[in-house]
Amino acid sequence: VRTCRENAVFQKPGEYPIFIKDLCSGCGACWIVCPNKAINRKKEEIGKIYLNKEQKTENKKQNFWLITGVAKAGLEETGPVVTETKKFALNFAKKIRANYILFDTAPGTHCPVISALLGCDFAYCVTEPYSNGEL
Repeated sequence: VRTCRENAVFQKPGEYPIFIKDLCSGCGACWIVCPNKAINRKKEEIGKIYLNKEQKTENKKQNFWLITGVAKAGLEETGPVVTETKKFALNFAKKIRANYILFDTAPGTHCPVISALLGCDFAYCVTEPYSNGEL
């Protein structure tokens, strides 16, 4: 129970642990350390990956692909969706011999953002003013 950094496994004293699926990041730490081997990993669809190609026009000769990862509505832990989308994008970029890959993430410094940044050569931070015009 203490191994889960997302607090997806909760246990009251003297009771069986409770698993909170929506908080799970899919790291697998719980099933590795469980002394009774009571936790099984299973694949479950938590999102979708979409691949779209920008159509060429007379003035545009670039080869631009857009890969989007979308988590299921209501899912609190989107890290696995980001990780799988990034893997897909890296494999696709290798396949088409892309010169550049641009990752756009949700705002913040949470785990999915860090996951998207791992292995990047450059990072550009974009800020937006708050409603009162201050940062």
